[in-house]
Amino acid sequence: MDSWACIFYRWRSHSHPTITRNVYYCYGAKQTQKTTFTTINNKMSTTRNIAVGILAGVAVGAALGMLYAPHSGTTSRRIIRRKGEALADGVTDSIETIADKFESLKNEVQSLLHN
Repeated sequence: MDSWACIFYRWRSHSHPTITRNVYYCYGAKQTQKTTFTTINNKMSTTRNIAVGILAGVAVGAALGMLYAPHSGTTSRRIIRRKGEALADGVTDSIETIADKFESLKNEVQSLLHN
């Protein structure tokens, strides 16, 4: 019976960081076997996988939301529309308040600079 010892190492190229070389050395009593394979670490495919996972999660969430909605579609849309309008009004009011504060601050600074 032959005995074997195997070593694995991974090498990443410094000039091409997306390329990884994986090497297996297996030493036996009568022979040595070397297996080398190169993998390309594609960041685009990783980004694509993340995007697909997020979209799948959104689709499943939307489907479950429709199945377990407490109101009919018409009532739900009406509630969402009213809440959206209230949110838009609140944001508009906040922006106007901030604009007024900046305007008064600008006037104060101008009056201080001219005096």
